[in-house]
Amino acid sequence: MNFGADDWQTGDAAIDEEHQRFFDMTRRLIGVVKVGSDPGIIREAVDVLRDRMAVHGLAEETYAAKHDGETAAILRESHKELLDSLRQVRDKVGHIPVGDLLSAVQAVGAAIDRHEVDVDVPLFRLITKTPRSA
Repeated sequence: MNFGADDWQTGDAAIDEEHQRFFDMTRRLIGVVKVGSDPGIIREAVDVLRDRMAVHGLAEETYAAKHDGETAAILRESHKELLDSLRQVRDKVGHIPVGDLLSAVQAVGAAIDRHEVDVDVPLFRLITKTPRSA
């Protein structure tokens, strides 16, 4: 995960701080899986991350919609994919070997990173340079 790299920053301190929290939560989730925690604890950690991402995603989409409907639609689709990935990981907890679960969680972390670099950063940089619609 590349948080802190210049190409990762949106230019909005509140958004960047919230994204840092997602990375921290993902790192903690990876740690919980690595130590072989009880499946119930792992599912709860996934749920917390997914719920937080859902609320944050909706806030981003609402903010983006005030500037550009297409941007909001792109964000909505990308957020849906991330939330679906977390749901799939949750469904695997307790049903696959810990090593495979760890790989699945790490893949979600990489997907979050790609979302930030490929979707959030360019779109929010564009929004901050685009005047609001009347």
